[in-house]
Amino acid sequence: MADRFKEGNEYLAVSTGLATGAVAFAIGLLAAPIVLPMNLRWALVGAIILLAGAIVCILLAKGAIVWRVAANSGSIDDIQVLAIVMIALLALGCIVVAVVLVLTMLLVPDVEAYRTRSAQDAIRVAMVQIAKKPCHRIDRLPTVELIKGLDSATARDATWHVHADLRQPLKHIRGATACPAAYDVFVDARDSVGILY
Repeated sequence: MADRFKEGNEYLAVSTGLATGAVAFAIGLLAAPIVLPMNLRWALVGAIILLAGAIVCILLAKGAIVWRVAANSGSIDDIQVLAIVMIALLALGCIVVAVVLVLTMLLVPDVEAYRTRSAQDAIRVAMVQIAKKPCHRIDRLPTVELIKGLDSATARDATWHVHADLRQPLKHIRGATACPAAYDVFVDARDSVGILY
């Protein structure tokens, strides 16, 4: 009987490691700097609850084993229902975490597929947009910046902002066109579409 209790205790130790590791991984996914849809966030919360339930069952089973060994009475079969509930909660929690992980990997945009990945690319698109205007002589580019979207840690919904100061025509030349002082061009990082203001 002591051997069966020892085997059961070792099995519970392995299950404890698996459950706590899965909980830590699920919490890490929740706290990760990626935007997850609300349904996936709730799925992760549900998985954490399932895994926490499995950990509670493991602790109860370990307590029951210690008590039975100390009292030298009872059988390991007495905690069979507790073990089945623990296995079911652990399996469901791990499956939910695995499904959320796969869906998260599918939802994260592939930055390599973005057409405007650098400041130089954004400047090229801005120059094309500015060249279409009558006043297109650029004096300097004081600002070239990447404006992040709602998810500040990834390139999702990122937009490049290029601010161009224009060279003004000499005022004493007759018929000189009045030019704006500057242009702002916003370039979508995904498809290299520039909008000039």
